[in-house]
Amino acid sequence: MYLIHRETKKYPDGIIEISVTIVNEKDLSHKNYTYSLNSEYVSRQFHSLLRMGKKLHGSALTLLNKSKIKTD
Repeated sequence: MYLIHRETKKYPDGIIEISVTIVNEKDLSHKNYTYSLNSEYVSRQFHSLLRMGKKLHGSALTLLNKSKIKTD
């Protein structure tokens, strides 16, 4: 599994949307996801982990899942 970063959008109200594609290396299937965050720090941590290589892409995805804004 590895991530492809699609885009990061920052809105005036402080919301940050990060769009990624998750690719399964075994069969090369992929799915697109968008995560909404309210923390600049988490966004920087995600980008830092992403740049460090494929070994840390799982950690980057975990960070997004734990930090996303809960919607009802």
